[in-house]
Amino acid sequence: MFQCLERKQTQTLPTLEDLLAMFEFLTKEKRPLRTLEDWLKGIKQVKDPLELTNFLFLNWPSFTDKVKVLISLPKTAIRNDVGMKLLESRLEDSMYAQLAQVVRWLIFGNGSDSNQKKGLAWSRSIIVMDIGRRRIVQREIYVQEEMKALQKSLHGDSEGATETSQLSAYEKELENLNNEYWSLNRDLGQFESAIPAGALSKAFKSWRADPDWYLCQWLREDCARRGGCCGRDCGCCEKARATNRRWNRGHCTGVCGCCVRTQGCTDRDVTSTESEEEDYPYDADDLFARSQYEDRFDRAYIWGLSFLDELDLLG
Repeated sequence: MFQCLERKQTQTLPTLEDLLAMFEFLTKEKRPLRTLEDWLKGIKQVKDPLELTNFLFLNWPSFTDKVKVLISLPKTAIRNDVGMKLLESRLEDSMYAQLAQVVRWLIFGNGSDSNQKKGLAWSRSIIVMDIGRRRIVQREIYVQEEMKALQKSLHGDSEGATETSQLSAYEKELENLNNEYWSLNRDLGQFESAIPAGALSKAFKSWRADPDWYLCQWLREDCARRGGCCGRDCGCCEKARATNRRWNRGHCTGVCGCCVRTQGCTDRDVTSTESEEEDYPYDADDLFARSQYEDRFDRAYIWGLSFLDELDLLG
C-alpha cells in the first residue's frame, strides 16, 4: 500500500502549457462536417423548420449564408405554422432579431391571398400617412423660418406691403397645417393600433422599437436618390429637426426647407400636386401588381429587411 502511495506522489504534475492546451481542446468549437453547400442541397428535403435551429445558431456560417438557407426553405416547411413560429421565437429569444424578421417575412409571404392583401393595404396606408405627416412637419419648419426672415426684414420698414401680405398668408397656412397635423396624427394612431395580427404585426413592432430604424442603408440611399439631405453633408435626416412636434425625425420630403433652398425651388414648385405625388412610392392601385421599387420600399420601411436587397439575395 505504501508503495502505491509513493508511486502516486511521484507522478509528474501537468505543466501550465499542458493545462492551457487541454482547456483549448475542450472549449474549441468543433466545426460541423456539413458545409453551406450541403445545407443548400438538402434544404428541399426539410419539412420541419426547426431542423435549421442548430445551423442558425452556429458561429461559422456568415449571416448572409444563414439568410440564404432560410429563404431557400421549401413551401412545405414554411407552411408548417407551428414549426415556423417556434423557430421565430427561438431566434428572437436568442437575440437573432434579423433572422427572426426573415422568418416572419416568409410566414407572411406564404399566407392566404386575402391576408396578404390586407397586410399590403395596411402597410401602404401607414407609409402614405407617415410621409404625409413628415411633409406637414417639414413644411411647418420652412414656413416658420421664412416668417422669421420676413419679420426681420420688416423691422423698421412700414412700406413692406408685399412682405406683410406674405406674412398673413404664412400665418393662415400654419393654422391649416396644424389642423392637418392633428387630424392625420389621430388617424395614424388609430390605424397603427389596427395592424393585422400575426407575422406582420410582430415584424413591424420589432423594427420600430429601434428609434433609428429609418436610417437603414436602403432608405438613406433612397433619400439621396430623390435629392434629399442624405445626399449631402448637412445631416438633417440624422438629427431631430427644428420643431416641438413629437415626430421630428425622418427623411426628406419635397418640402424640406434645406432641400428647397439648396435646389433653389419656389413655393409654387414644392407645394404643387406633382411635387407631392413624387414623395409617395406607389403608382398602381393593384396591391399585387407592384414594382420592384415598391417591394423594396416596403421591405425597408415596414419589415427592416433591406439587407435582402443589399445582399442581392432575392434575384
